[in-house]
Amino acid sequence: MKLVFASVIISFFLDSILTSLIPIDSILLPLFSLISLIIIYPYFHKEENSYLIFSFLLGLVYDIVYTDTIFLNAFIFLLISFCIKLINEYISNNVFNVSIMSLLVVTIYRIITYFVLVIINYLKYDFNDLLVSIYSSLILNVFYGILLYLITDFISKKYKIDKIE
Repeated sequence: MKLVFASVIISFFLDSILTSLIPIDSILLPLFSLISLIIIYPYFHKEENSYLIFSFLLGLVYDIVYTDTIFLNAFIFLLISFCIKLINEYISNNVFNVSIMSLLVVTIYRIITYFVLVIINYLKYDFNDLLVSIYSSLILNVFYGILLYLITDFISKKYKIDKIE
């Protein structure tokens, strides 16, 4: 479990660091905390309900620290974690599938967040804004997902940490 917490904490703080260093109109918008949910799922293979609770709490902390919304990201992180759980039942855990899941997760997160903000009248509907928010998040987050997977996979093999393969 130390590897899980270390991955999430590092991802959480990297979100903050990169957000402050990278301009808001850049094509490199980090969602590392969200990507960490993909990476840590295999370590919860015997405790899937704990994984869902953990993702909800991570989303809640993400809301409190990074956004002005309470429970929005908590529920979105929970929904995405449920999707990660379902996807992992059908595919194996490897670097290629992690990159595909990173693409899916970032896209789903951006779509859900965008439409919720449009529904509550926080944003005006503009399909181009949605597309920009999606593609501006993909490059960096997929790269981070691959990198974090390779690091955690190496550590889990070296120290014989049990996970789903």
